[in-house]
Amino acid sequence: MKQAAQKTSTDLNQLLIPVDLHDLIEQELPPFWILAFKRLSDAVESTQLDTTVKNQISTLFLNSIQLQDLFLTIENFKKSLNILILKGISPTFFFIRFDRLKNTATKQLLENLMGLIDATDRNISFVFTSYKPLNLISEKEFHRNAMSGFTQIMFLKPAIYEDCKSIVNFFNAKYNLQINPATHEEIIKLSGGHVHYINLLALIIKDNDNKLPKLGEIVKDERVAYLYDELLDSLSESEIEILEKVATNAIISEDEMVVAKYLWQTGFVTRDNKIFSPLFEHFLQHHSTQKNHPTQGNKHDFTKKEFMLFQLLQDNLDSICERDDIAHVVWPEIESEGVSDWTIDRLVGRLRNKLKVQKSDYSIVTVKTRGYKLIKS
Repeated sequence: MKQAAQKTSTDLNQLLIPVDLHDLIEQELPPFWILAFKRLSDAVESTQLDTTVKNQISTLFLNSIQLQDLFLTIENFKKSLNILILKGISPTFFFIRFDRLKNTATKQLLENLMGLIDATDRNISFVFTSYKPLNLISEKEFHRNAMSGFTQIMFLKPAIYEDCKSIVNFFNAKYNLQINPATHEEIIKLSGGHVHYINLLALIIKDNDNKLPKLGEIVKDERVAYLYDELLDSLSESEIEILEKVATNAIISEDEMVVAKYLWQTGFVTRDNKIFSPLFEHFLQHHSTQKNHPTQGNKHDFTKKEFMLFQLLQDNLDSICERDDIAHVVWPEIESEGVSDWTIDRLVGRLRNKLKVQKSDYSIVTVKTRGYKLIKS
């Protein structure tokens, strides 16, 4: 999703500044502004601007760090932006996964962002990426009327075929794979244009000596299963129900299409009313069947990832396991791509619930901003 300020000047050079909110340990406003300011300062250092400009902005940032005053930080941030604009630079900030602030976003934050737009004569842009439009994430603060003056929403759909070819080639080179053209095409087909699916399929091929297993084996891979959950977690109950109907070729009414228009806007469902990926379609069909015909199997046994996490926590009993350590031990195969907080929290939640069901002597304690630790009663 894109939410951008409309610039009045078109003759400025662009400076693109990514601010990945996965790097935000404390999901509060002061750390948010410090992180944004740090990324601005880093981006300026990488330019060909003269040393005087770089030193000015670096000094403003360091003063903000030392005084730890939110008002001063925002003022220094604004001064830095105007310094760049006077030098012919128009900054564009990409706030990646802005939904991580959904519990701390306030009216003050919105007012500060809009204030920066006005203070720079609308020569800056903000792009927010999130799994839902901001007004749906925090309706009270980011309500549609308040943001309509400077907002344009864009939904990013799965990658098109030509882009998928390039992405597959990238992962083939990264993992030193040697696959034939037919397998190359099958990866694109199964992924449906979802980059994370392409990455996982490449990893599965790497683990299987350059061979792509059959669909029935791929869908059992725990890494793929967690992606199923992450995709569903971004949807409402009504959207999931309609998505399952699409997967089972049930008739979708016009009213249902209106209720779940987000599914078509984002590419979960294609224009011809098909699920975007055969992998995800297989899961949805199974998910729907499981709800209607639950099995009697034991669902309280640990999965491979749950057991790896439990072992790590048990080896460090009563000590904090940092998120980075958990990612390194439990997901070594994708650590370089980054393991989302959602993925870690989801796995911890599952393990915690299974320990309770098993009436275990162990329980997991959350250590805010850092990670988790296992304790024994």
